[in-house]
Amino acid sequence: MAYYVTDIGLDNDPTSPYFGDLAMDAQGNGALIEDAEAVRQRLLIRFQTFYGEFFADQTIGMKWYEYVFTGKKPVDMVAVNCTFLELILTTPGIDHLAEPINYNFDNSQRLLSASFTAVLASGQTLNITVPGVAP
Repeated sequence: MAYYVTDIGLDNDPTSPYFGDLAMDAQGNGALIEDAEAVRQRLLIRFQTFYGEFFADQTIGMKWYEYVFTGKKPVDMVAVNCTFLELILTTPGIDHLAEPINYNFDNSQRLLSASFTAVLASGQTLNITVPGVAP
């Protein structure tokens, strides 16, 4: 069964002054994105939302403070991996991961970034990089 996703596109160029705003087409209309790009955008938004941050539903978001920015050294990477997997695999449109998640923890900057390849319900593969998040 095919899984189709359509969403409102957001400007995803971090160097753009409009980063995170609605993406516009050449005529100034809001742009729609579909399938792999829509799943990528939804997944990155989920990673950028801190657990408990959204007032209307405090059960959504990534548990950064609970598992990553705990102040404990070293970080419990088993718990971090489980949290990443839960967030990824519960994102609509993602079927499974093609390979384990690769993590990069920059101690000096206190940033954790990750990259992985997800297999979508449609069978497409999607390479994702979660940019470094800091407390």
